[in-house]
Amino acid sequence: AAPAAVARRAPGRSVSPTPAAASPTPAAASPSRVAAASPSRAAAAEKDLPAEGVGSNLTLLDSFKTFCKPNLDMDGKTFAKVCRDTGLIDKKFTPTDVDLAFAKNVPKGMRRIGYHQFEELLEYVATKKGLDFDDLRRMVVYTGGPVLNGTVADNVRFHDDKSTYTGTHINGGPERVAVGHGTATQLASRGMRIER
Repeated sequence: AAPAAVARRAPGRSVSPTPAAASPTPAAASPSRVAAASPSRAAAAEKDLPAEGVGSNLTLLDSFKTFCKPNLDMDGKTFAKVCRDTGLIDKKFTPTDVDLAFAKNVPKGMRRIGYHQFEELLEYVATKKGLDFDDLRRMVVYTGGPVLNGTVADNVRFHDDKSTYTGTHINGGPERVAVGHGTATQLASRGMRIER
């Protein structure tokens, strides 16, 4: 058996796929690694992650742009979100490691990174976690973008059920009075009529 071809990248240059990387059946991240990274990802790890362009039209650049919206570059908070949503954060790669890796990769005096620095940062994360770069890239692409978590308010009987409304909410408020003429009580005591 011939050894698999390994693609090396110079900083700022893209890598053309090698025959091993463009195989029709992509090697997915091992289920045990992904399950250890995040229990919620265990079910996703059992399925094969689609390769870029196979079964999905997304690429790493598309995922980068989706996470960065509305900006064109990424800050440390957004990169931490990428790592959380991809299930990369665990005991071996903590949120502190995420911040330190980002700080190491960002250009001096800057707070944001572009796409090429993002790729280099993912290579660093892959080596730190002991993953193959292509597997890590597929994991990021597979997320499709940021996972938005929000809360939904519980039903409150007295707020949501209009049949339980009382007082002015069901009967209406006081009569409308022309501005500057006093309240309805003051007008009635003077014997004036309220015109509608």
